[in-house]
Order: sequence, then structure tokens, then C-alpha cells
Amino acid sequence: MTTANPSLSRINSLSFMLTAAGFLIALAAALDFITLLLDPTPSSVDWRLNTLTQLVDRGVVPLLGFSLILLGGWLRIVTEGTSRKRSVGALTIAVFISCGLLGVIYLGIAPFHFRDCGIASNNAVTQLTRQVEQAEQQLDARLNQEITAISGLVSNESQIQQLKKSGGNLTEAQQQQVNQLLAQVEEFKKDPTALEARAEQSREQFLSRIRLQKEELQAEIEQNFGKSSIRIPLSSLLLSIGYLFIAINGVQAMNQ
Repeated sequence: MTTANPSLSRINSLSFMLTAAGFLIALAAALDFITLLLDPTPSSVDWRLNTLTQLVDRGVVPLLGFSLILLGGWLRIVTEGTSRKRSVGALTIAVFISCGLLGVIYLGIAPFHFRDCGIASNNAVTQLTRQVEQAEQQLDARLNQEITAISGLVSNESQIQQLKKSGGNLTEAQQQQVNQLLAQVEEFKKDPTALEARAEQSREQFLSRIRLQKEELQAEIEQNFGKSSIRIPLSSLLLSIGYLFIAINGVQAMNQ
């Protein structure tokens, strides 16, 4: 009897510490989840993806807290030698109910997140396509302006002479631009089709670059959303199995 009491006291202390630690972890996780769900905008795909991803990534924290609470309760049952049904307290019942709710929630997250990944991927690709189209339109507008300006300058000899005499008032960069413009004017005088051919060549080179960048970005977008559409639903299903396992076994233990 003299050696049993200290051992029993240590086990009871360990049971209390496990229960207290589990309760604090679960409480912190609950506050974290509540903060995450503040200011909801469920109509936004980006908000749903971000929120569901964080819920899944943090889902193991309350599972750890609940497991510590149940472990502490199990140690108490073993040391007291009481039946499971009589030893189940309000905190343990709350753990079983919470596990059941979270199990159902995480079971529902998997298909929703998979669907939203497809929607978000399509939206991102569509936005990227629009940006490329805008860049092409801006390029065409700039090239047309340059051709129009050079064509008008060809027929204005006085302005050409003025540009040639303005060298002393320009910076090195500005002078370089003027020399390039004058060279294009001379080339246009010799061959009016050469300027348009060069503009078309520049256009094709620029378009090939931005289209290559579009393909790379599109592949990156599809790859990132593809990984997320597998990782998050799979993790959510595993969390659901863990929570429902605790809830179902808890109900069975209470009925024994």
C-alpha cells in the first residue's frame, strides 16, 4: 500500500496534465478557427480556397488536443477502476460530439475544395489570356503609332532638318532615339514597305515571347491547382476518418 499511493498520485497528476494540455490546445484551435472564419465571403472562390486550405492544414491541432483529453480520461478510468460509462464526463462527451461534427465537416470539405480548384484554375487561365490579349492590343497600337509618325515625318522635310539640328540640346539617350528615328525615315524613303515589314517582324518576336510566357504561367497555374486539388481533399478525408473514428468509438464505449 505504501508504494501504490505515490504511483497512483503520479498517474492522477499525469492524467490531469494531459487533460489540461489537451483542453488548452483544443481551445486555442477553436479560437483560431473562429478567427479564420471572421468576415466571410463565401461567394468568392479565392476566399473559399484559402479558408478551406487553412482549415485542413490546421485540422490536426484539435485532433491532437482531443486525443490528449481522451488519453487523460483513459488514465483516470484505469486508475480508478470504474466502468467507462460511469466515468464519462461532460468534457469527454463534448469531445465526442466535436469529433463527430468535425468529421462530417472535413468529409464535406474534400469535394468542395476539389470543385473550387477547377473553378479557380479556369479563372486564372482566363485572366492570363485577357492580359495577353491586352498586351497584343497595346503592341499593335504602339506599332501603328510609330508607323503613322514616321510616315508623317517623311513628308515633312522641315521637321527632319529640325531633328538633325537638335543634337546639342538632347541627352545621349534622346539623341540615340532621334538618330534611330532618322534612320527609319531614310529607310522608309528608300523602301516604304521595309518599315512595315520590320514592324511586323518586331511584332511577331514580341508575341512569341509573351505567348511562351503565357504557356509557362498557364502550366504553372494548372500544376499548382492540380497539386492542391489532390493534397487538400486527401488530407481532409484522412482528418475526417480520424475524427469519425474517435466519435464512433466514443459512442460505443459509452454504451458498454
